[in-house]
Amino acid sequence: MRSIDTQTKQHLDTIDALITARVAPNALPIANEALQSDAIAIPRHVAATVLIGTAHLGTVDVPRTHHAAAALELIRAGAAMHRRLIEPPHDNHTTPTLLHGPTLMLGDYFYALAASEMAEAPHAHIIAGFSTCVMQLAEAFLVTIPLDTTDIVAAAYAQIDDVESVVLQHAIKAGAACGTIDEQSLPTRQLAQALANYHALARHIYEAQHEPLRSFGRNALILPLAYALAHDRAHTTHLITTHDSAALIDYLAQSGVIARCQTHLDHARQHAQSLLATLQPGVGRDMLESLL
Repeated sequence: MRSIDTQTKQHLDTIDALITARVAPNALPIANEALQSDAIAIPRHVAATVLIGTAHLGTVDVPRTHHAAAALELIRAGAAMHRRLIEPPHDNHTTPTLLHGPTLMLGDYFYALAASEMAEAPHAHIIAGFSTCVMQLAEAFLVTIPLDTTDIVAAAYAQIDDVESVVLQHAIKAGAACGTIDEQSLPTRQLAQALANYHALARHIYEAQHEPLRSFGRNALILPLAYALAHDRAHTTHLITTHDSAALIDYLAQSGVIARCQTHLDHARQHAQSLLATLQPGVGRDMLESLL
């Protein structure tokens, strides 16, 4: 990602201030940690920047945009907490189980904060979209990808499409509403998918090089592991089920999986850039391009 410009930073600072004002003081430390969570593989502020940038493609309603972006960041954080509630099956076939405790309460807390934030600048289309976003994420989190899935790479990409891409699709839709833009004039699904693939791949590659088994703690399968399973299912499954992180890191590098994922990362960036090039030049497009 490029360094953000002054105008974007001012918008993000305002959004962070709205979130800070919304959170109870005694909950701020754990809330800030949750806002930084990578259980949703798009970094903090990406969804907000997509929403703000899209709004600036039209005639932006700044206060509404700030409240909507703050609400979406809170939804992303709440979803990240709820995703950590799913304990993957231990035998690769049974249904995942639910964990409870503070994580559940924190996720619910963020969703409640998001609802309160949207009440500050109500817009029926945005509220309906964000409600749909929460439902889609909850449904996606309950899906487990067994290690013996036939087309496991396609399943891993579908998981990104069902989670990270969904968040960014709703960011674009809300941004269009805040900028009084005809959503049909935007490549909403394609752009959200390209940006989600780019950011998810970047995060997945980092995890694969440092903590390749970490994603199982959120009932997810990172793309490098999916490619490794497609390349040599028996060996990769053995390394995963024996929890041999060190050997798995070496295998992912030596087998060419990491290099392959880097190539796909470059392709995702190029695809996103080509889609952004179709948008009207200006501040909004500049903000969106800063995400690559």
